[in-house]
Amino acid sequence: MTPGAKIQPLSPVRHVRWNAKIQHILGSLIGLPSGTQAVIWDLRKNEPIIKITDRSSRLSASCMAWNPTNPTQFAVGSEDNERPIIQLWDVRQAQQPYQVIQGNQKGITTMEWSRQDPRLILAGSKDGRALIFNVSDGAVISEMPQQPGFVIASTFNRRHPDLVTVASAEGGAQVFDMMGQPSAPKLQSQKQTAALDDAFGAFDAAPAPVAPIEAVCPEPCSLPPACFGRRVGAAFGFGGKLVSFGSGKNTLEVRQIITEPDVVEESKVLLQSLEADTKEYCAKKCEAAADEKEKSVWKYIHARSEADSRATFLSLLGVKKVWKHPNKHNHTKYIQINIK
Repeated sequence: MTPGAKIQPLSPVRHVRWNAKIQHILGSLIGLPSGTQAVIWDLRKNEPIIKITDRSSRLSASCMAWNPTNPTQFAVGSEDNERPIIQLWDVRQAQQPYQVIQGNQKGITTMEWSRQDPRLILAGSKDGRALIFNVSDGAVISEMPQQPGFVIASTFNRRHPDLVTVASAEGGAQVFDMMGQPSAPKLQSQKQTAALDDAFGAFDAAPAPVAPIEAVCPEPCSLPPACFGRRVGAAFGFGGKLVSFGSGKNTLEVRQIITEPDVVEESKVLLQSLEADTKEYCAKKCEAAADEKEKSVWKYIHARSEADSRATFLSLLGVKKVWKHPNKHNHTKYIQINIK
């Protein structure tokens, strides 16, 4: 299939990339004398729907990547050693790029927008470096070890998003984690050792000493990738409840956390007395009171549970006699005599 009519003047196609969300949208980079032009195709109509060019500079782009979550946004990487930048475009506002990312020292040769974490872009360049950028602010999140020669391919592992593969023209392909460390040490397998012994014969001489490899501490990531999300978590609730998840389990655990067992035991006794009889509980508290003030408080609480609580309260207040006296309006009037 040849989408649409030929573009005049005839120019080389430098890169093509399918849209990550819409299957009939195709992006291509066309090399023109005035710079690289991004042509977006609608294959249902078999014609280009928009052509985007950076009019402020003659950008020579070599690679393209679509935003995996926003189908109208894409990135292009410049292969110019003097201006190795990444431009982020939105086809809805194609007058100029909405962001420019800098960090590579030489021209960009390969680029991928992470599907697992749309905040990250991986870009390889001619100086053998592969950098992971934060899309929002353009900061360098992590850097892979420098490779010999050009980086011809760099990609995120879709099954294990914390792994990155970088391939160079001279050093082959290597797998690193997001911190830039090799995913596995280069050890000689038992099969290889057996094959060498069979070919050269087993020698009694000790093997040549191997210089120890000094472990290099990687630079910390300024933005934790989405694949490094929380593996464990916990939250406190009412009544000393603690809910937690993690530890390789797909379940939630709810536990009772007791920090002051004496208080918990006292509250249980109080709840039981409220359901049964509070008189005995208040009497015990009066006996165990440290001073007269505390004893008076418990006496008033005890009076609330009496059958004639009003008389008990008045007795505690020092009122000795209370009777009713109707007035001329047939209203009841209470007369109290306090005896001290």
